[in-house]
Amino acid sequence: MERKKRSRIRRKNAGTKKMIIYIVLAFIIVLLIKMLVPKVVTLSRYVYQKVRSFYLISQEFYFNSDKLSIENSHFEASNWSGVSEYVVSINMNSRHNNIEASPIDEIKYSVVAEYEYYDSRGNKIANPENYIDVNVDGTATTSTSRSILKSNNNKDFFDIKVTPKTGVSLRNDEYVMIYVTATSTSPYVQTLTGEIKITVGNLGINYQIEDSVNEPSYTLRLTNTLGYYKVDQAVEGHAAGEQISISEYLALSDDDKEKCHSLSMQVEIDPNQVVFDTTDSVYLESRNEPTTTTSLIDSYSYVNKVSFKIEAEESRSLKFFKNDVTKNYTYLGNNVDVISIAEDTDSDGEEDKFTVKFYDKEKFEEESGTNEEDYVFMTMIYQ
Repeated sequence: MERKKRSRIRRKNAGTKKMIIYIVLAFIIVLLIKMLVPKVVTLSRYVYQKVRSFYLISQEFYFNSDKLSIENSHFEASNWSGVSEYVVSINMNSRHNNIEASPIDEIKYSVVAEYEYYDSRGNKIANPENYIDVNVDGTATTSTSRSILKSNNNKDFFDIKVTPKTGVSLRNDEYVMIYVTATSTSPYVQTLTGEIKITVGNLGINYQIEDSVNEPSYTLRLTNTLGYYKVDQAVEGHAAGEQISISEYLALSDDDKEKCHSLSMQVEIDPNQVVFDTTDSVYLESRNEPTTTTSLIDSYSYVNKVSFKIEAEESRSLKFFKNDVTKNYTYLGNNVDVISIAEDTDSDGEEDKFTVKFYDKEKFEEESGTNEEDYVFMTMIYQ
């Protein structure tokens, strides 16, 4: 009798232990779900978007943009005067590549833009409509409907305009965040999104060098923040020297576009210190141009200068290999002591050409150099 009682007690204790283990496991699972669900949802959404994108491509349905994507693109410009209107042109197309385009006659889509305004410290300003107006496609609203037509070379574009309110003074480093959603409505549904940041500042170009010690190469990133083109040779409807908008430029023929430029860039290097990555797209585009020059070092020919154009509101990057991997050529805009900037002007006094020289500050200091020009490894000339 005593033995049966002890057996029942052991079974009861074993059951209690199992129950406790199950409760603990359930608790751990709940915690893991809480921790992982956001990531799982994000991953599943990403996978769904990719699978759906592949399906639409298989149906020869292409819905693309230069500033929007299914993964939410980011475009940034730091050149708004804060006085006149600022226009961002968003190009849309129904092309798979330069050769293959969708056979669909018309792809209808809608556009919606939402916006916020921030002060120079990054604090959101309430009631942004009291400071700026934002409209889409020339309307008085932040939404519109458009179509990509096969008959228009499978291309379309729309403008987003930001205008300061009359009597409102906007300050440097204040900025607008615009959240754009373009959704195709026929024959298939596809959504593209993007964030556009426009900062009050000076017109020009943004440039950075991304590098670190022991990296074999560095990347020069260039962003043309200008929102216009200059006519170099007279084209239909525009005289030489005239400044035209992106919309006016896009309406030109391909031949006439060649007679205009937004930003012309020339990059020179010292092949004794750095060399061009010969697989780089910018290099490949420029290598056969007459302005491309070379240097002869130890019986080998090295390209030392390339010239190319950067479209309005476009970003380009060039890659260079370092002869000394221990160097760190990083330039993020704040270490201004590693560059020198010079301006050339036309006879009428207008700014025409800028020269930016990057030099090896570390070597200059180690050798107690007296002339920075002797330590320049890369030069940019743009206009």
